Amino acid sequence: MSTYSQFINSHPKNFINKAQEIIKHDYPEYEPFMNDFLSGNKLYLCLNFVMKTELFDDWCKWIFDILFKLEKEIDLTVYNEYHTVRGPAFLAERFFNVWLLYQIKTKNIKILNRQSYILETLNSKTFNFLIGKYVTDKKRRIINILGLKLTIKK
Repeated sequence: MSTYSQFINSHPKNFINKAQEIIKHDYPEYEPFMNDFLSGNKLYLCLNFVMKTELFDDWCKWIFDILFKLEKEIDLTVYNEYHTVRGPAFLAERFFNVWLLYQIKTKNIKILNRQSYILETLNSKTFNFLIGKYVTDKKRRIINILGLKLTIKK
């Protein structure tokens, strides 16, 4: 199944179609990468990455420009189910791959894949052990309060 087909099987088709239009119009240099990606079947999910600040700023500027334009084109208030309400976030996950492919080809960046784990439920003893010395006590309390999902490297 293509990435495009996978998306429209679970989310409103107009989200991805409108995002494609925005990219074709505002970022035509990304179009060939978008077409290759959407017709393929490999992708990075979860927006789980570590990168230099300049790249992260570029990613944010690019994707939020697209998402804000998408928000003006689609009435998101009519959606009330998880897969539709979070549609723009799922779209951002997909289009991160387009942005990344473009960066690899045009800026010759290199990527290193690492396995990661998402820890959904931790008791406080396990949480404190895993976080250990890497996070200050203040940050540890904030993370515990917010109940964030942690991603750690093996």
